Amino acid sequence: MSARIWIASGCALLGAATWLAFAEPATARVEAPFAAHTHAPAEARIYPRLEDFMLESYGQGWDEARQELLELGLVTEEKLSAPFDPVGVEPWPVVSAGLEEQLCGSGFGAEKIRQALHGWSQPTLEGNLARFGLGDPALTLSEEQREALWSVVGAYQPALDELAVAAAEEVRGLVRQLWSADGLLRVPTLGVEPETVAMERPEHTLFAYRILLNISGWTVVVAPDTARSVALGEILGRVRGLRGERTLDLQRCLARVDSPGK
Repeated sequence: MSARIWIASGCALLGAATWLAFAEPATARVEAPFAAHTHAPAEARIYPRLEDFMLESYGQGWDEARQELLELGLVTEEKLSAPFDPVGVEPWPVVSAGLEEQLCGSGFGAEKIRQALHGWSQPTLEGNLARFGLGDPALTLSEEQREALWSVVGAYQPALDELAVAAAEEVRGLVRQLWSADGLLRVPTLGVEPETVAMERPEHTLFAYRILLNISGWTVVVAPDTARSVALGEILGRVRGLRGERTLDLQRCLARVDSPGK
């Protein structure tokens, strides 16, 4: 069994109004092997409506999941009302069992969290400075000036890396809880590519973490409620403080760059 995975994680450290400025979700396509599971082939059955198939899959949780899937654009009322042939869609319990190790294992998504917490995602120094309101992307810097600015950034990297590891551990715990409670949002793929789904969720003003993947005929959304974690909130508060200090140090460094005689 194999899966195509799209990972999106973002971190808005200054509130919803600054999401686009400070927390552009980074999206990456990764090819990842999933353990194969064997099972007896299901008897062929055409469902009168896709909604009937989904109700059978979700049970009592379908009403809430239905609304979320519609909001995400992963399904439409028209598709829910159409007949559905589940050929190529493996039984959900089989698929879910194969996801536990990958989603809950150490390291999964950790690099994206690290990048989000650093907030230093542009390909050039000038671009990152501009992203934080610290200069013009067209700013011309000497090699000596660039080294001085990179030195400031590097000074904060170990502490931010340490906090990113702690944040990833908290998120991993939330994902495990979601998996254990069968809280993974899913729908038959229906030709929808996860890259087309909007990644921002305004209610996650402090931190948002979402994984979308296609596996065995399903599109699966993993979106733990990160706002529930007090520990994660404390970690991100420390990240906010470090990033604020980094910005001030960069401002001072830029002032020296602009006025080398002072």
